[in-house]
Amino acid sequence: PIVICAICLASCGANSQPRTIKDIVYSRVGSRELHLNLTLPAEKPSKPRAAVIWVHGGGWSGGDYKDDPGVAYGLSDLGYITGTVEYRLSGEAKYPAQIEDCKAAIRFLRKNAGKYGIDPNRIGVWGGSAGGHLVALLGTTAGIKQLEGDGRNPGFPSRVQAVCDLFGPTEFTEDSMQEYIPDVVGMVEGLLGGPVKDRRGLARLASPLEFASKDDPPFLILHGEQDTLVPMSQSEKLRDALKRVGVDVTLVKVKNAGHGFGPQSEPSPDEIKRIVQEFFKDKLGPAESL
Repeated sequence: PIVICAICLASCGANSQPRTIKDIVYSRVGSRELHLNLTLPAEKPSKPRAAVIWVHGGGWSGGDYKDDPGVAYGLSDLGYITGTVEYRLSGEAKYPAQIEDCKAAIRFLRKNAGKYGIDPNRIGVWGGSAGGHLVALLGTTAGIKQLEGDGRNPGFPSRVQAVCDLFGPTEFTEDSMQEYIPDVVGMVEGLLGGPVKDRRGLARLASPLEFASKDDPPFLILHGEQDTLVPMSQSEKLRDALKRVGVDVTLVKVKNAGHGFGPQSEPSPDEIKRIVQEFFKDKLGPAESL
């Protein structure tokens, strides 16, 4: 199955331990509660802080929101508020439920920014594999009404200010399905509720590169050159689509890496960690508002 990023990194030392608030209910769909976790500074900041939110992978059919890679990558130690989002999996609800949930989470964070000390104008997102796909959608589909969901907290936008996409699929055309191995085609069909050829309109709504526009936020894309689950071409196509409309985008092709990064990767795991940190520092600014 598609897995989230395989980097194992120790977090930097910190003067005080951050605190995690678990299982915050950010939305309800019928009787179903959806949750997010937030990792906050040990003491409430005197000024609002930028937030970096992780969206997990798992082929849209698995994975969970329990672990926060923002801690392992040192983003919490840099002072950012970090967090993770639960979304409905494809066995429970078909697309666009997944992006609707992610957008609802961003709107919830904006509505409750004061409560959690978040700067509502500086929210970044990142994710791996299926999570990379969903954060790319968050970056490219701001204001697309068909994907906003039931309108919870409609007065608050779901737009984000920076996107880090780790090897996420970006296009679901019939031609692109030929690039995927059968297991991944099955995951896409599970997400859409059937073959792409029978759901072309929905498949387009699920393809981030279809929505690339000049007002999209900056993107950092990282992808293993030996990835056999999500081909490198998927990230190249998204990079090219964003470049054509003038969006700030960087694609890092990771050597000696497949679907996830390990000790032999070039850049190394430590260097990838630094690249991610520098991206969010550059695009969101220092954690605490000036």
